[in-house]
Amino acid sequence: MTQVFRAPAKQWLLRIVLPMVAVVALSVIAIVLWPETTWQVAFLVAVFGLAFLADASPIWRARIYMDQQSIWVTVKKEPFGLEWTKIVAAQVIEDLNHQKFLLLGTMHTSLEFSLKYLDVDAVKQAALSYLGPEAFEQDAFDKVPASLTLTYRWN
Repeated sequence: MTQVFRAPAKQWLLRIVLPMVAVVALSVIAIVLWPETTWQVAFLVAVFGLAFLADASPIWRARIYMDQQSIWVTVKKEPFGLEWTKIVAAQVIEDLNHQKFLLLGTMHTSLEFSLKYLDVDAVKQAALSYLGPEAFEQDAFDKVPASLTLTYRWN
């Protein structure tokens, strides 16, 4: 069975719904107070609506898929996956901007999957269930050669 990890409702609410409701509410107030500006307000609502949708597009693109064989993401409309059997180390890391990533190490490289819009604990628990606790041990990355790290972000 494939597990799909998407942005939780809180992200949708904070990044899309509340700003759109605020814009519509302010637009209604502007039309009621200044009825002669209806077309200008409609234009501004359309512009702000498009801006909110463009800003929120990473939220609906942010997905991680996991099944018994592999983990994969879609980056620029191209699927990228990694088989669990190739992963020797895993860890949830945080960068200087407090953004979290799932770091996966293989014998050839390390990969970072952005968890910016996702439920970090749910993703970690699922990865733990597929990999086992030994992959998440502190010294697991000692087996991974120091090499190129590929980062997959949605923003």
